[in-house]
Amino acid sequence: MGFFGRIFMIPLLASTFITLFASVSFADNSVSLNSVSDSASPSTVASRVVTMIEHLEKPTGRVILSIKGKIKQTNSDDGVARFDREMLAKLPQQTVKTTELWSDGMQEFEGVLLTDLLKYVGATGNYIVAYALDGYDTDPIPLTDLDKYSVLVAIKNNGHYMRIRDKGPVRLVYPVDDFPELQKDPKTQYKLIWHLRTLTVN
Repeated sequence: MGFFGRIFMIPLLASTFITLFASVSFADNSVSLNSVSDSASPSTVASRVVTMIEHLEKPTGRVILSIKGKIKQTNSDDGVARFDREMLAKLPQQTVKTTELWSDGMQEFEGVLLTDLLKYVGATGNYIVAYALDGYDTDPIPLTDLDKYSVLVAIKNNGHYMRIRDKGPVRLVYPVDDFPELQKDPKTQYKLIWHLRTLTVN
């Protein structure tokens, strides 16, 4: 088990707010989300505009996230779907506001729902394992977790793209403050992986 973010087991406090906003173009189809009802599920709404891509483009910039395992769409000969920052930013973006043990005050994260990202590459598994740059890996995370908690693959923190020094460039963010069961479960902290590098679908 690596060092980054693996020692925190204290429940988080405050409240979490989720706002969905997106404007995305896939191939010849352009979709815009302008408003979402307060009672709507962000996961449900976002997934309406994300389907498995017919052809996954190759990254032109530095690869910051790889997805492998049980997926149907890849962009490399080794069966891996690789993404640069621009590719992730093109997907419908959502924000999550939450507190963290290692940061002061409310933090705002922006990125793509993990459920949408997995749908985009045609994932067919039952759980994922996340790997960090330092070699840390999570216990298997069931896909039901991702639907229930609107887990975010974040690329921005407080309006800025994250660098390695900011625990980026990619992080896995749960809206912990919205769910008492996540606050009470010490295992939650081990899922809040920063320096996210690879997702394996099993």
